[in-house]
Amino acid sequence: MRQVAIVGVMFFATFFILVSHASAAPFDFLINVKLEQYQIELGQKPVVFGTVTDNVMRPVPDTKVKITFGANSAITTTDSDGQFRQEFSEQTMPGIFKVNVFAHQDGKKGFGEASLRISKQLTTFSDLYYNSNITNNTDQKKSDPYELLKIKNYERFLKEKNKMFQKQIDIEAKKIALQEKKDVASQRLNQTVTELKPGPGSFSGYRYDKYFSELTPSIRDDIANQMNYTKKIIADARLVMKQVLDDGGTPDEARKAYLERLSTKRDSMEKVADLNGTENHSKPKKHDEKSSSGKVKGLTVKKSYK
Repeated sequence: MRQVAIVGVMFFATFFILVSHASAAPFDFLINVKLEQYQIELGQKPVVFGTVTDNVMRPVPDTKVKITFGANSAITTTDSDGQFRQEFSEQTMPGIFKVNVFAHQDGKKGFGEASLRISKQLTTFSDLYYNSNITNNTDQKKSDPYELLKIKNYERFLKEKNKMFQKQIDIEAKKIALQEKKDVASQRLNQTVTELKPGPGSFSGYRYDKYFSELTPSIRDDIANQMNYTKKIIADARLVMKQVLDDGGTPDEARKAYLERLSTKRDSMEKVADLNGTENHSKPKKHDEKSSSGKVKGLTVKKSYK
């Protein structure tokens, strides 16, 4: 009978706990807690700040906020943007403290937390990961079981640092060498321009307009297409020559590249002529052996020219 009574009491106790947790409402406010410095030295003033929002991330203004850590406590109020900030006095007790922040307004509440480390001296990553004081002191190695690992990590750090430094030197050296080539190329280009004094050319100015004005209207468009094609080849050749000079090439190399670009294949010219419906007069013609040598044939005009 006693066992049945004990089981009944345990059942009702468990049921009461489950009901209590099920009926407990979640926090009404969300508090985002931050510190200006999560690690400070003794004598410094920690600063805690953050925001208070509701469950749909809307700021909650004019809310009382209580901040506590260790023996420190302060109460402040959020501004119109739901933000709060509190500076505490100089700290005299070292340790790792949990910063708790509570907010309440009209029966609604919220909670947030962060961690603050207060030490006699700030600990950096290098202090934890490696030791730059390479020594053979046996007592020091015994006091710190990770001393050998720290020394090894420090040697690896120096090696990687030297690699990066050497890589940076190589990059700068390549930049300087490339700039010197560009300067030399620019000087050579200016010298060439000064010596040759190039003019506007045959494809610009009044000569171009005069030439086209004297052409027969029936062939004017075809001639213009051929001339535009030639102008494009010359422009491309000039770009190739300039690129060679910019890359540090000699004037002879630039001139050779220019001439190679100008050397258009015969089939390319014939293709342009076919598109225009004109004859390629640069193509050699064969004499008709069957034709009489005593007769002279007249010139023929293609039907497209009416």
